[in-house]
Amino acid sequence: MSRISIGMPCYGRPKDLRNALEHFENQTFRDFRIILHENPSDSTMIAELVAEFSARGLAIEYRRHPEQIGVVRNFLSVLHAARTEYFMWAADDDLRHPEAVEILYGMLERDPGLSLAASSVELLNLSNQTIDWHLGFSRFSTQGSTKEATLQFLAEPELGGKANLIYGLFRRQDLLHALDVVGGTFPDCQGQDLVVLAAFLSRFRIAATDRVLFRKKTGSHRTRPLAKRYPQDFGFNFGQYRSFSRGLRQATLETGMADDVERVIRRRLLHQMTLGSLRRAILRALGKEGATPVPPSAELAWSFVDQPLVNR
Repeated sequence: MSRISIGMPCYGRPKDLRNALEHFENQTFRDFRIILHENPSDSTMIAELVAEFSARGLAIEYRRHPEQIGVVRNFLSVLHAARTEYFMWAADDDLRHPEAVEILYGMLERDPGLSLAASSVELLNLSNQTIDWHLGFSRFSTQGSTKEATLQFLAEPELGGKANLIYGLFRRQDLLHALDVVGGTFPDCQGQDLVVLAAFLSRFRIAATDRVLFRKKTGSHRTRPLAKRYPQDFGFNFGQYRSFSRGLRQATLETGMADDVERVIRRRLLHQMTLGSLRRAILRALGKEGATPVPPSAELAWSFVDQPLVNR
């Protein structure tokens, strides 16, 4: 049996899927199986792609659902089909550096006390142009207590890309435990992936590398960066914060940190409604709301020629 399961929920994007599968085909560590579950669409090419890559030696377990089950249920479907010690979600248009699986797997193998390994992120538009980066992900590594790590995580603005931890490599049983805490699914609230991550971070230790090993599609054709001069001024609105806060209380209640989590969320909301709101309005009027993104250093960047490598 493979050591790692790559859960890939899929929906009718054969061109993107081919690119994603090629990046997994070119991994330096190949002891994994891709679990690809397709929400049915008008495309008939997904099964053909699976057959092609399977013939080339990529281990793929494929299922086409008889009917549409939605994004969340399909994400859960690939997870529950896994039986390996380690699990990673991968969207059908995301790209992984050839060393991504090897590096993240090595981080977990070297430290049995870690339950999640992740990396920094490069953001692409729908034309595969780089428009921004989420860097410095080592700041999310658990340095002290899980409480400290959770509160620091929740205090950070969403624009910093923290939700991308969900695409790291998990110890599968620990991920299932965190999901059970919030009802066995992604809760029906704003920031549902952040709620699952809060349940996870409040119970388990994680580590992240500053290397960019993950290219994430933004789902738009925008060419301007996403970065803001003051990202802490942005976040959910009041109504969204209420549902987010309820989800976080459920995620952290049994850990004894729910009240501290509530205080962090309230401080963020208060800042956004006062200084943040004023500063956003002024900078928007001056046309200075955005910020120029700083690319990663050469040793941390996605630094290989993005062409197919030798198949393994």
